[in-house]
Amino acid sequence: MTALIDSAGPAALPAWEVPAEIALTLLGGAAGWWLSGPLPPAPGARTAPPPGVPLLPLAPAQRAVYAVSAWHPRSPVPYDQVLFASVRPRTSGMRTGGMIGGSRGWGYVSGRGPVLALRLTDGREFLYSTRDAETAAALVNASLARARGGAGC
Repeated sequence: MTALIDSAGPAALPAWEVPAEIALTLLGGAAGWWLSGPLPPAPGARTAPPPGVPLLPLAPAQRAVYAVSAWHPRSPVPYDQVLFASVRPRTSGMRTGGMIGGSRGWGYVSGRGPVLALRLTDGREFLYSTRDAETAAALVNASLARARGGAGC
């Protein structure tokens, strides 16, 4: 400390100080990542969709068909993480023509009309534009009700 008081200008840093800080920061981050372990799995939904959401009753032999488009990135959502499906009207917060994302949810919005909204077990929503969001929500809810033993299907 006395050497700094008597110096004519700012003291030069030793050549090893910056690389040592970088190495310790990386080592600390890696140790924290390793010690924290993997993320816990999202809780699985076990109940049928709540009353009031669109529901299209399916006969025992009927199946809901889902298609995947090659025009945008694929975002799989496991069925056991979906609580129910609903229809959200187009709001000003949604952009047209691409992926949206944030702390409340994510998805792909490409049209002007209503969007399919899947409520997930972690509290977020997955939004997706489709030509008939009401029918899509009803089919998803019917499939969920059938898979979870709910009434109406």
